[in-house]
Amino acid sequence: EICLGMASAILNCLTVIIPSLYGFMALSGFLIRTNFYIYLSAPFSFASRYIFRIKPELFSVFLISLFAGYPVGAKLLYELLEENKITQKEAETMLCFCYAGSPTFIAGLAGIKLFSSLKAGLLIYFSVILTNLAIAIFSAPLREKPQKIKSKTEIKLSAEILINSIESGAKALFQVCFMIVFFSIIIVIFENLGTISFISNILLEFTGVKNADIIVKSMLEISNISSLPANCFNYMPLIAGIFSFGGVCIILQIAAITKGKIHLGKFILTRIISAFISPIVCHILLKAFGEGVIPVSGMPHISLRSISPIPSIFLIIMTIMLLLQKRSNFKKI
Repeated sequence: EICLGMASAILNCLTVIIPSLYGFMALSGFLIRTNFYIYLSAPFSFASRYIFRIKPELFSVFLISLFAGYPVGAKLLYELLEENKITQKEAETMLCFCYAGSPTFIAGLAGIKLFSSLKAGLLIYFSVILTNLAIAIFSAPLREKPQKIKSKTEIKLSAEILINSIESGAKALFQVCFMIVFFSIIIVIFENLGTISFISNILLEFTGVKNADIIVKSMLEISNISSLPANCFNYMPLIAGIFSFGGVCIILQIAAITKGKIHLGKFILTRIISAFISPIVCHILLKAFGEGVIPVSGMPHISLRSISPIPSIFLIIMTIMLLLQKRSNFKKI
């Protein structure tokens, strides 16, 4: 059973995680090292200073984190902290709302797999995004109004920066994948020990929610949400809450990426609060746009096409070749 769980997790990494996150992981380091993130933030300077009270040069980090995928915001903040461009306190504060699943991940996993409706998946995604925006705005009075960017920062471009960014992104992505595989083992052990059944029974007794075991496993590892019954539209607010929380596995991925240099206490508390806010937002959006979201009976089923792991395997091989070539060049120098 452990072998089957690991095999499923590895396939998930090769077909979903690596294709969706690799580019953003490498790009995050490139944006920070070249200082290009500062220029991306410039058009949002007013909103950044007066509405969100985020440093103007950091607003692009917030925006990218909303659509790039769960660990990317943490990766960007970790890179900034490593480059001494932000303080630890700023990193801990911004991590609270620089965290969301990508629209393709949420729309594919929840919208198409569960509801055969892309709009349903996007509604859940926007519920998560609006929750993050609300948290960022309503927590703004707790932060001091940042100063304007005083001087222009030079953009640095070089092949070395690009290669270092690819190396850093690859390492972070492998940490994420190893954490997913490790967590698949934990879930199998918990299932066999009866721990998940025990927690599910408590949840069922106090809330009356059906499929409590799947809900518990989804809160541990988010991809388990695809095991819910198809077209269970009454579950949409609950699903939005789970996506806003992200799951224990993703929180551990954040811990692995930040390497203990960003304390996660405030972040975890904020994600728990967001898990209760997102269902309310989702319910409001359903009331407003529900007719266009829920497909009419008899509507053709939308499905995800099968994805081969071969491209991801070749991507890993080429990354290793690039890094080995880099080390070989350094030895020659």
